[in-house]
Amino acid sequence: MSERHQRALEDLVGALKALPHVSAVAAYGSTKDMSWSDGSDIDLFVVVDAPAPVESLHFFHRGIPVDLSLRNKRQWEVGERFWVPLEGLVPLWDPDGLVAIAPRQAERSPPERQDMSRFGHRHVLQKLRRWFKDDAELAELVVAGETYWVLHAYFQARGLDYPGPEHAVTHVRQHDPTIVEKLVAALRPGSERLRLLEEAAELALEPVGGIWKEDEVVAFAWEGAPSPEDVEEAKRLVAPAIALGR
Repeated sequence: MSERHQRALEDLVGALKALPHVSAVAAYGSTKDMSWSDGSDIDLFVVVDAPAPVESLHFFHRGIPVDLSLRNKRQWEVGERFWVPLEGLVPLWDPDGLVAIAPRQAERSPPERQDMSRFGHRHVLQKLRRWFKDDAELAELVVAGETYWVLHAYFQARGLDYPGPEHAVTHVRQHDPTIVEKLVAALRPGSERLRLLEEAAELALEPVGGIWKEDEVVAFAWEGAPSPEDVEEAKRLVAPAIALGR
């Protein structure tokens, strides 16, 4: 168990349960059994006695990415819970026993694609730091997939259709050859692979702000892209938790 993750989790739960509109806090993923390692994030479900204007918020605390899914209490109680993890939830603070209600699995609405891409590349890089230490075969497969995903992100960030791998490489090699050079180098053994992948992703996503930064809060909506007003309202609901990392 990571002591750094444990301290961060205690900070977050303490800040959340002190809010009068927070009805329950639960864990999923590696946070469920506290099996964190260096690249792990903190996965939380927060049930609020207020409208949940966005599906989830993502921010950093103690240098650790936090995935915080928001759910409305009334909808939770009547079964309109939308996406919940297949492996279930573990209550961290649940005075009314809400987490014990058997969850109903439902599809997660696809988030706005550009924000998902910016978030996803940071997420993969965090995971790779752990997998290079703990599971070399998995790391090699994910690195290969990440190079392909960076090419997709390049076209997506510029509002272009992905033309297939051959034409994609030809186009990027012609217009942004540094990205291809970094991706090819990242596939070779060496200690700089993560840095090269990150730099390539940053360049590919440059038109939309680059990959997710530690000082940013990213929000995903129930459908499409969240409005600025919904994002601000969601941030207000859990402001003390977000402020911990500022």
